[in-house]
Amino acid sequence: MRKLIKELRKSKERNLIGNLRYIDLYAEYVKKAPNKEWSHRQSVFLHSIYKSANKEIKTM
Repeated sequence: MRKLIKELRKSKERNLIGNLRYIDLYAEYVKKAPNKEWSHRQSVFLHSIYKSANKEIKTM
């Protein structure tokens, strides 16, 4: 049981580090990309989340 908990903690830490690296990379992209390009990609992403959420609500 202790070994499992230890492995889960390691996995959680690796996940956190990966997430923080992604945030750093994305922040650099936003800083360097032209606003028009960045805002278009952000819009596409947000619209896909909105559509997905609506599908989930309709199936409930």
